[in-house]
Amino acid sequence: EDGAIQAILDTLNCEEGTPNTGTITLTAGTIPYVFDVVTVTQEGTLLKVLGETSQGNDYFVYFEVEQGETGQDVFQNFQLSITSNYFPNQNQPGFEFHNVADINSDGVLSGTFGGYVKNASNNLLNITGGTFELEF
Repeated sequence: EDGAIQAILDTLNCEEGTPNTGTITLTAGTIPYVFDVVTVTQEGTLLKVLGETSQGNDYFVYFEVEQGETGQDVFQNFQLSITSNYFPNQNQPGFEFHNVADINSDGVLSGTFGGYVKNASNNLLNITGGTFELEF
């Protein structure tokens, strides 16, 4: 509606290459989601990750991370789109969003994420059990 999804899609490199494999999983509230159609695009040293579902809906999860960077809170531009577009909640003690990249080398990116995200109406959604296991 607001062009956010198209803006993300426009930044992706859709040239043929090695297919990406892996999944991004999470539970939002009490509902589990599996993003099993994953694209990892490298732009300079920035890895742009887009996970979509094969379920025929418009749900997606998107984040960026610098190639080779590991540790806590390395995500940039995180966005979750399910019933609404959600972004990391920050500056509200006890209701933060966190992520950890355990592996980020040799075409493998994996780790965990979770915590609170909010939409434009400031509605909070708790993400638990977020994982990403990707090869690109």
